Amino acid sequence: MKLKILLFVFVLSWAPGLLHAQKGTTAIALNDYYVSITDSMYNYGVKWGEKFNVIYQGSKDFTALGAERKVLHQFIVRKQKELLLHKDAYGSEDLRLAVLNFLFYEKKMLEEGFIPVEKLTKSSTEAEINKVIGNLTVLAEEESVEIKKVNEAQEAFAKKNGFAIEAAAE
Repeated sequence: MKLKILLFVFVLSWAPGLLHAQKGTTAIALNDYYVSITDSMYNYGVKWGEKFNVIYQGSKDFTALGAERKVLHQFIVRKQKELLLHKDAYGSEDLRLAVLNFLFYEKKMLEEGFIPVEKLTKSSTEAEINKVIGNLTVLAEEESVEIKKVNEAQEAFAKKNGFAIEAAAE
């Protein structure tokens, strides 16, 4: 049950951040590029959470989560490099920096939240598992602050460039 709650908290923290712009202009295409990064992060997070639940309910071999985390880490590093080199256009600096800061937070979340989960073993006690899950839950809640900053920067960018943001289809 706690695992379902953890997955729910993780997904819930992302849900408000999944905004999509209408298509049609270069500023919108730039917005969509930034949105694609947060969407990809969400998809990686869901995949990790689903695998976590399968492992928790089965083998308890949490080291198997390492492969998912490493793929996510590589994505984060690649996107950080892209954003550090990306030229701002149409007043995109605040949005670019918000997404970049979000990626730095996600990297921190991997180090402080995901890696401790991978260190759990079949012999880990329920208390040890709960402690790690509790830490991950706190990190997911803090993550929502970073997502909100991205959303606010995206809204400001859209307003500055004369287009509207649509909520993602559910």
